[in-house]
Amino acid sequence: MSTEYTKEQHDAVKRILSLKETAYYEILIVEKSSTSVEIKRAYKKLALKMHPDKNKAPKSDEAFKKLSKAFQVLGDDDKRRIFDQTGADPDSRSAAGPGFGGFGNAGRSAQAYNRQPFASPDDFMNMFFGGPGAGTFASAGPGFQFHFGGGDDLFSTLFRQANVNSHTRPRQETPEEKKARADNDKRMKWIAFLVLFVLLLPNIFGWFFPSTDSNLPNFSFQKSNYFDQLHKTPKYKIPFYVNSNKMSSVSSSKEKTMGRKVENQYISEKRQACNYEYEERQREMQRARGFFRTDYDRYNRAKNARLPNCEILENLGLSAFNFV
Repeated sequence: MSTEYTKEQHDAVKRILSLKETAYYEILIVEKSSTSVEIKRAYKKLALKMHPDKNKAPKSDEAFKKLSKAFQVLGDDDKRRIFDQTGADPDSRSAAGPGFGGFGNAGRSAQAYNRQPFASPDDFMNMFFGGPGAGTFASAGPGFQFHFGGGDDLFSTLFRQANVNSHTRPRQETPEEKKARADNDKRMKWIAFLVLFVLLLPNIFGWFFPSTDSNLPNFSFQKSNYFDQLHKTPKYKIPFYVNSNKMSSVSSSKEKTMGRKVENQYISEKRQACNYEYEERQREMQRARGFFRTDYDRYNRAKNARLPNCEILENLGLSAFNFV
C-alpha cells in the first residue's frame, strides 16, 4: 500500500519529536551563534516541509508545533536572550527564577522594583550590582527592558573599582589614605550612577512626559453613530472609523502615527485569530482520527475548512505562519 508521505518527511517528523521540548537550536538545526536572519531562514525551510498540509506523516502536526515554538523563542531577541541565560522556556514561570527579574541577593521582582524608591547612589547601584546574584533585570513596563549580565561591562567595572580594595587594604590606614580611599569610592560610584542615569534618561523623560500616542482618539473597525468617519491605514489600507469631532484637532503627523498603531493592532489580532483557527482545525482533524478508526468524512471536512483570518493576512501579502 502506498503512503501519502515520503520516508524523508517521516524521518523529519521523527527527528523533531525525538528532541526535548526546549531543544530549540537542535529543532531548527542552527548553531547558538546563528544570526536572527539565519534562524528565520532555517525556520522557513523547515516549516515549508513540516506543515501538516504538505507533510502527511503521522504526528506531523505535533512536530510542526514544536518547530513553531522553537522559532517563537529563537526568533524573538528578548526570549532568545532569556532562554540562553536560563535554558528554560521563557514563556513559562520557571524561566523567571534566580538570575532573571532579580536584584542581587534581594530577589525582588521587576514590578516590586518599580515601586521601590532609592535614596542615594549607593542604594541605586546596589539594586543593579548588589552581589554575586546580580544578573538580569527586566521591567514589566512597556518598552522598558535592561539586561545586566555578570561580565565585565562598564557598570560592573566602575562599581567594582569603587570596592576592589576591600580585601586587599592594609589593616591600618593613615587618616590621609582613608580619606583618599573614601573620596575615590564616592567618586567612582557617582560616575557609575551618572552613566547609568544617562542611559535611563529617555525612559525617565517618558514617565513625566507621556507619549502623544496615548492622546490619540479612539477608533473602531466597525462604523457606528459615534465612529462615523472612515480612515485607512497608511501601508495596507485597512479601513477603520473614528469620531469626526475628535479628529478635527489631530495633526497630519499624529494621524499617520494613529494609522500605524491601528495597522499593528489589526494585524496582531488577525494573527491571533488565525492561530486559533489553525489550532482548532488541527484539533478537529485529530478528533476525526479517533482511537480505533478514522472518520474520513469528518477528517476531510476539517482539513478543507476555511481559515478566514489566515486568508485575510494572505490577501494583505502577510504570511499567516510567519514563514517570511
